[in-house]
Amino acid sequence: GVLGERGRERFFKRLIFPIFNGSGEAVCLYGRSVQNSTKLKHLYLPGKHHGVFNRKASSAFEEILLTEGILDALSLMELGIENVQSLYGAAVLTDEHLQALKEDRVKTVVLALDNLVDRFLDHIRSRAIDRPMPASWQTLLTRHFKEVL
Repeated sequence: GVLGERGRERFFKRLIFPIFNGSGEAVCLYGRSVQNSTKLKHLYLPGKHHGVFNRKASSAFEEILLTEGILDALSLMELGIENVQSLYGAAVLTDEHLQALKEDRVKTVVLALDNLVDRFLDHIRSRAIDRPMPASWQTLLTRHFKEVL
């Protein structure tokens, strides 16, 4: 485990994901609480964020989808959408993200952020009379993927 300053397990009751740099070295850890009652659901190692989740995607694709978090990116990757990378939350685009996108000559960046898409889904829901709409974009894709295409 990873011990915090007080000697306690930092990522107690969390799923842990490594984040790698361009050289393939694990430089950061992300932990997502497995308990919904936890106040702090998302946790990283202390200090400045390093690495880009799914860094290899920007070297392989001209278009990148940027999600808010790793689990959002993994939801898309499970559906076979590989041109995805995650931010460190909706407001945290690091210099390392920008450098990777620039170095790899990515032509298009699509923001797949929960709040933006949720507002769009709310708008669609307000117009959908006969059809129930999913609660989130992840649900839309995972449950209705064939319909979307």
